[in-house]
Amino acid sequence: MSWRIAADAREIFVDLVATSEDEAYFVRTLNRRDQLLTGLSEALTHLPIAATESIKNGSTHLWMTTDLSRVSLREHWGSDCAIITTEGFENFLSLGTGQRKNLFGLYAERSTPFISKDFSFGVTERTLKDGTIEKPIDLKEIENIVSKLELSNVKNVAICFLNSKKNSQNEKDLAKFLKDKGYESFCSHLETGNELVRGEKVAAKAFLATTESEFAEKIKAMGFVAENIFLTSARPLFRKPSPRGALYIEFFEDRILIKDENISKELEISPLSLVELDEGGLVHIGPNSVDSEPGPVCMGKGLQLTAFDLLVLKSKLNSTEIPRLKLDATKVLRQLSPLAQNLRIDTETCIDKCINLFIESAALEIEGVIKTPPPFMVVGGWLGSGLGPLLARRLGVKKVFIPPHVGWLSSLQLLEGDLRANIEVKKIGALTADLPGSLAEGEIYDL
Repeated sequence: MSWRIAADAREIFVDLVATSEDEAYFVRTLNRRDQLLTGLSEALTHLPIAATESIKNGSTHLWMTTDLSRVSLREHWGSDCAIITTEGFENFLSLGTGQRKNLFGLYAERSTPFISKDFSFGVTERTLKDGTIEKPIDLKEIENIVSKLELSNVKNVAICFLNSKKNSQNEKDLAKFLKDKGYESFCSHLETGNELVRGEKVAAKAFLATTESEFAEKIKAMGFVAENIFLTSARPLFRKPSPRGALYIEFFEDRILIKDENISKELEISPLSLVELDEGGLVHIGPNSVDSEPGPVCMGKGLQLTAFDLLVLKSKLNSTEIPRLKLDATKVLRQLSPLAQNLRIDTETCIDKCINLFIESAALEIEGVIKTPPPFMVVGGWLGSGLGPLLARRLGVKKVFIPPHVGWLSSLQLLEGDLRANIEVKKIGALTADLPGSLAEGEIYDL
């Protein structure tokens, strides 16, 4: 009997679905930001012996979405790599656009490029704006660069030449030469955008290449066959029901994903957005958010309140059978009381106001992307059943669909098929709550 396993590995949780011909297992385990496979390894221990044997004999397929790329780029977890560009543009990654993150900040903030100046090389090639190659690649010049890379043990090289979208021959010639020398190359003509955007994309890919290969090797060490492992960083779009013009919103711990027929965007506002009180006595939620470690206050590690902490209090959120996860509402109350005192309101009112502020902040972010409210909304994520209707009312959406097994929706979609109604379903590690506005799973709610 073959098994299919799908897992959505994020910074805090891993949501896993395992199905066979007769049964299905829904497992949620606590994850670690610095070891994103901790939750997957633990989730596999909750599966029956038949599933474990199926992994060992190589018949099990694993579909997996992961935040590895996003977390690694944010934390600068990667390997030394190089970039080769047109002469005169060696420093374009560090120069960027010249825009500042904080327009009115007193100090300029620069983001650190993934490739240092020491590994940024310029070569005397030139492709004109009409695609004409004025100067081809000089391989002797490249051999000099390769000799420097050999001393630094660099194996991943990004390539970004001027006007390579018009004519990519120089990039292809260089990529072939580097491949023959044993280097993995990433060409900008395969990306979209201008030279700077394409350069940043290939630099990120070169920076992450070794990390991603090591991640795949660790998965294979669990017993999976390489040909049966399918990794992606993109969450799929829920297909059923998919009425025309529907808006799809999935609530993750650290961001909100929105999709429709035309757009797909991740918003910074999230349940882990910080609740902050400014000098004028006004409460703000977002855009700053905490990471999974130290994490929210309710998990006993965070120092600043988040919208997630307020939801824990409001909905009496609790975990069942999730190893190592304890949600402590008393720690949230200790942090919340000073905020309520400063606002001169009781704690219950403070919670309601902050949750409404979070919904308002999320709605404003969505309205900045979607100008006209859709007639129908599909929500996902284990917070979707509670936050979805509240957000829909604010956006003016009339109907909301809550899919079955909404907490494991991302994993279910990876299997590219719905579970049959007659199979036995077992849930392990469910999060239960009396969320505000919560609905029965698998129902359409008319607002």
